[in-house]
Amino acid sequence: MEAEQISKEERQRKEEARKKIAQLVYKFKQDIVDTGRIKNYNEEQTKVSFITPLFKALGWRMDDHHEVLYEETIFGKRADYLFRLNGKRSMIVEAKQPSRSLALGTISGDSVAKQVVSYAWHTQIPIAVATDFEELLVYHALTKPLTISKNLMLIENKDFSLKFTDFIDKFELLWLLSKDSFENNRLD
Repeated sequence: MEAEQISKEERQRKEEARKKIAQLVYKFKQDIVDTGRIKNYNEEQTKVSFITPLFKALGWRMDDHHEVLYEETIFGKRADYLFRLNGKRSMIVEAKQPSRSLALGTISGDSVAKQVVSYAWHTQIPIAVATDFEELLVYHALTKPLTISKNLMLIENKDFSLKFTDFIDKFELLWLLSKDSFENNRLD
């Protein structure tokens, strides 16, 4: 990824986020994956223990209803998170339990992708994220989700898709979902 000049303050926030996310990754691996609890870990537990803290570490004020709405109704269904920046809807995140595959090409993964992209497309929100913390996939909602693989966002000609084990090694990519990145239009 291209190096960009960022402020000293953002660099500090970014480094603090990297540390917090490293702790989440360690906790997920040690407490959930290595113990086998991943098979029984449900969506609500995943949101509370990992997904909400992930986005909080990325600078979003998760307790501010002007910035993050939970269980927002969209066409009769509920999106887990709707992020807003300066009153403008910016991103939808759909959370799932870790035992459910999010990989495109699987029935489960394609279904989740169509769900979150459809939410975003119908409400003209440009970014849609599907995550169970174990994996995270980022989609654009610029086109109707007919062939869902075409909605998977590309960054430098690579799918914007991360496993939790890559959150630190590919932190620059994950940082694109930060509030700082949205404020600076880095995903446009």
